[in-house]
Amino acid sequence: MSTRWYPIYQKGNPQLRVFLPNFWMKLIRSKEEQPKNVVEFSCSLEMTKYDIQNYLEKIYKVPVVDVRTRIESGKTTQDSNFGFVKKADDVKIAYVILPKDMSFEFPDIFPKDKKEKLKEEKSLDEGKKNHKKFLDRNKSRPSVPGWSKDVVRETKRFVVSQLISWKIVKTSSIMAHDSKRVTTNLTTMYGRIAPSGNHEKIKIYFCTDLDKSVLINNFEKRGWVQVAADDDWNFYWAGTQTCRNIFSVDSGYRMHDNQIINHFPNHYELSRKDLLVKNIKRYRKDLERDGSPLAEKTETNQSGGTKYLYLDFIPVTFVLPADYNMFVEEYRKNPSSTWIMKPCGKSQGAGIFLINKLSKLKKWSREAKTAFHPQIGKESYVISRYIDNPLLIGGKKFDLRLYVLVTSFRPLKAYQFKLGFCRFCTVKYDTSVTELDNMYVHLTNVSVQKHGGEYNNLHGGKWSVQNLRLYLEGTRGKEVTDKLFGSITWLIVHSLRAVSPVMASDRHCFECYGYDIIIDNTLKPWLVEVNASPSLTSTTVNDRILKYKLIDNILSVVLPPDGVP
Repeated sequence: MSTRWYPIYQKGNPQLRVFLPNFWMKLIRSKEEQPKNVVEFSCSLEMTKYDIQNYLEKIYKVPVVDVRTRIESGKTTQDSNFGFVKKADDVKIAYVILPKDMSFEFPDIFPKDKKEKLKEEKSLDEGKKNHKKFLDRNKSRPSVPGWSKDVVRETKRFVVSQLISWKIVKTSSIMAHDSKRVTTNLTTMYGRIAPSGNHEKIKIYFCTDLDKSVLINNFEKRGWVQVAADDDWNFYWAGTQTCRNIFSVDSGYRMHDNQIINHFPNHYELSRKDLLVKNIKRYRKDLERDGSPLAEKTETNQSGGTKYLYLDFIPVTFVLPADYNMFVEEYRKNPSSTWIMKPCGKSQGAGIFLINKLSKLKKWSREAKTAFHPQIGKESYVISRYIDNPLLIGGKKFDLRLYVLVTSFRPLKAYQFKLGFCRFCTVKYDTSVTELDNMYVHLTNVSVQKHGGEYNNLHGGKWSVQNLRLYLEGTRGKEVTDKLFGSITWLIVHSLRAVSPVMASDRHCFECYGYDIIIDNTLKPWLVEVNASPSLTSTTVNDRILKYKLIDNILSVVLPPDGVP
């Protein structure tokens, strides 16, 4: 099935009409009782309710009054042999409402004779009775499996491979003849507490510095109990400063086996701009020294220099004031270039500005009442060559926000979240000198753009990565698009490998990093920065859904199958 997508036009919306060949719809039997004029479908996530209505009305001539949709999360299972976790793709469920005078009945494709049905039911009843007799007969016999009524009820509801039974032996003394065992605390995977009658429940205590609904709702859904930071906790979603305090030598805090926290002790080796550049440069030199083919270089068109063939994923960058002389030397090779200044320890676009003349940098230095001198202690900046040929959609600059979960640096274990989004500027891109100070043209940070007059609260200037991929496949071709996203994946891998030797890989830690990536008009990805605490604030409905799924997936990966850290 294929159709066209016609999004509602909104001012400032970067969406275009794109041909989507992967639309699909499947008629499904409703799990709950619905009115006679309601039909239930499962369909691809990219389809809007307008696509569904157009498809049914224009192709099948089915009159549609309304369409309502919801996202159904894919089921998560654990492999019975190897123990790894598998998650099915999410699907969209559509409820199509027909006119009141119409009704729908799900077709019985394989009708059975009444006699056959009765025969099957009778056979099933006999099997249940025989099984009950077997259980009653062997209730007190050791080494023979016997299940209480509550456990039988639970095994009907959950797949056996997903059940973990916590067994507590209640005995007054350890004697061979005492075989009384009580199976308690049935929990499903990932800490979701299953209803288990009178059985005790293992309580998991969480603590968080952030009052974000996507966090609290995910924790409470699993039946976890919130406590203060001073109390005993199992799971701590902390801020970066709290994490540094916990792991500092002065605190003397020692984490227990059943505790887990969401930052590595020295996460700043990746998230701080100057340290990221330093680690990547060292990584390149190490590969060169080892004679790795990854460190291969090629000649450039600019002044006969060379560049890395596979590791050229960050712009030319210097740390000021330490590398000021090296920057001046590089600047004089191409005086017409534009550079971007960023403070090393700040985020959300704070303190960023562009320069195209060396005199502007000197003027800024004088105004800051500091001279660029290595001995003078002050805040460090990074200055990078500005990507002045970004890929534009609708004439506007954008960047990608992707999420990467790291559970270990040695060995390196990382997971890239399938969902992500593009952040668009509210003003069309302009390289003229007059717009050099206009941050609404050059910075994609939502914290900056939301103050602009053209900011749209409905879509928040965001576009899903899936829509970007479809747009690029339609305009540039699938092969080129696949190569781009493959390059982005390798960019992430190389950046993590660059910091893995210096990162303190603690088994109590995991971390979700927010990668900011810009794509130029040749479809080459550039790493802008990495965030250790990507924003969990939701600006739109789709944003909230994405971040809720992100946290849910993170918890599903970092927690053991029994759900206890």
